[in-house]
Amino acid sequence: CLNFPDNETSTFWVGTEEGNVYQANRYDRAGAKAGLNQFDVHKGHAGPVMGLHFHPLIGPVDFSDLFLTCSVDWTVKLWRAKSLAKPSTQPNVVPPIYSFDEADDYVYDVKWHPAHTALYGSVDVSGKFDLWNLNSDTEVRACLIGIAPTREERAD
Repeated sequence: CLNFPDNETSTFWVGTEEGNVYQANRYDRAGAKAGLNQFDVHKGHAGPVMGLHFHPLIGPVDFSDLFLTCSVDWTVKLWRAKSLAKPSTQPNVVPPIYSFDEADDYVYDVKWHPAHTALYGSVDVSGKFDLWNLNSDTEVRACLIGIAPTREERAD
């Protein structure tokens, strides 16, 4: 998976099968070479990264350096892009800011709300959609849509 931050046309982030996220550049620019920056490794998932989405550039406060990732490790992670322009030149492991571990199965995609700065949604392999309001709670979903059968029920 990959995503470009808002107002960015050259720098983008990619999620990998190994569970890491890397910054990449389309062009040589401002001291950064074109291609994958292998020095800044956003490490936190124990399985392939399935979705990655940068916070939209909306509202009076700029949160556009925040992004979410989701994985088959049943988690959603919140990250801060170290820098949108200047990558490291030495090996640097970047941990997530927060891990949302409340999923009941593989999480296949995650998206920030286009207008509300604290809302994001995620969907899992069973089709269940979770809505999270970070202004209210980081451990309890704000809304659960499409209650899916449990793993045991699916096996029957």
